[in-house]
Amino acid sequence: MDYGDELIGEYLNFIMNSPEAKKFCNSVKTDGVNQSNISAKKIGEFVIPVPTIAEQEEIVKIVNQYVKHENDATDVTDQVEEQIEQTRKSILSQAFHGELNLK
Repeated sequence: MDYGDELIGEYLNFIMNSPEAKKFCNSVKTDGVNQSNISAKKIGEFVIPVPTIAEQEEIVKIVNQYVKHENDATDVTDQVEEQIEQTRKSILSQAFHGELNLK
């Protein structure tokens, strides 16, 4: 297999924020007083898969699609939660003012 010798920044970002990378970093970090540290030597031990540029571009495209779908779902959920909160406030206000009709 022919591997590219370059990395797309967005692809590298996805790799470094993957569960595998986070698990690795948590296993090699040293904790200081206010922050953790990972030495350059330890980071150098993390194996980054380097597919061709075309494959990286396709991976980035697919991941971005999933992120967009997740963001869209979060937006809808937030809207529904806001509607529920407004309905709850309205019901409580009606109950407080003796205007609640329970028929």
